[in-house]
Amino acid sequence: MRSYGYVQITDPNYMLTIVDRGADALAVAGQIGRELTDALKAEARRRVEQHAFFGHIAYASLLARKPA
Repeated sequence: MRSYGYVQITDPNYMLTIVDRGADALAVAGQIGRELTDALKAEARRRVEQHAFFGHIAYASLLARKPA
């Protein structure tokens, strides 16, 4: 098993799309309201402006082998 990290600190464009899509998905599922959806997106952009935005995605991979 291995773990791989994707970190984005200098160009936040890709991570902002994930924030937006995640917030929208929560809203569509009825988990959060429109005000919180908008606030999450605005906070991510505020952090970008303050140079305090950090994005990280952890990926894991696993290789399985059939016993001989």
